[in-house]
Amino acid sequence: VLKGDITPKLDLNLSAVNKENVKYTPPYDGIQVDEVYVQAGDLVKKGDKLISFKSSENEEKINEYQDELKMQQLLLEHYEKLAVTDKGTDYKEDIEQLKKDMEVTKLYIAELNEKMASYTITAEGTGVVETVSDLVNYEKVDMKDKLLYVCYNTGEYYTNCTDDYPFVIGETYMATYRDIECEMELYEIEETDHEKTLYFRAKDLGQVVLANYMDLHIQKTSIKDAVYVEKEALLQIEDKNYLFTLNEEGFKQAHEVEIGNWIDGYVVIK
Repeated sequence: VLKGDITPKLDLNLSAVNKENVKYTPPYDGIQVDEVYVQAGDLVKKGDKLISFKSSENEEKINEYQDELKMQQLLLEHYEKLAVTDKGTDYKEDIEQLKKDMEVTKLYIAELNEKMASYTITAEGTGVVETVSDLVNYEKVDMKDKLLYVCYNTGEYYTNCTDDYPFVIGETYMATYRDIECEMELYEIEETDHEKTLYFRAKDLGQVVLANYMDLHIQKTSIKDAVYVEKEALLQIEDKNYLFTLNEEGFKQAHEVEIGNWIDGYVVIK
């Protein structure tokens, strides 16, 4: 039996709320990779380019429609000038038809630009590029080919806790993932009769983007003049706790006890 000051420690295991591994494949069969903008281990943010594909046919069509639109614009300006100088001829119908033709041409260009956008893969959020396949170096790739894997993480974690520690929303706590330390902010608490669900958000997402879990340790207020024993000395039967003493004859005698905190392999006897 030991007696003295002892400091309880609250150990929590935080689990990622939204973590997802995403694979990326070509949008069409038989296309060629144009450029790869990332490599394994790179941190990416939403909207960053990951990989693009060549589309010469679409680019040529866009250029053709843009040239056609320029010609239509010039012809429209020509008719509008004639309408001012040549009062004897009605150019209204020609002008209206040209405007309709221009709207159709713009629509074609917009559709092609939208299709061209599908030839570039961009990041869906903050994440880390896990792998880049050698297939990106092939002459042609198909929709079944897995070219990139990216791990995304919102940096939000949660844990369930039955401890009476006075958590405060907005406070920050240090958590660890392997040999990495990261500051975590508590942003939400959900309470029931028996436990609390705590939600944390990483201050620096780049540090924890690959982490499925985080370990969070809190040093609580020291207990003064506590009586405590090694946890192996305690016998628990149903809802009761017992310690044993030895009498003069060497026989064990059970004593029911009320316990407090479990601290680093010890249990406090209240």
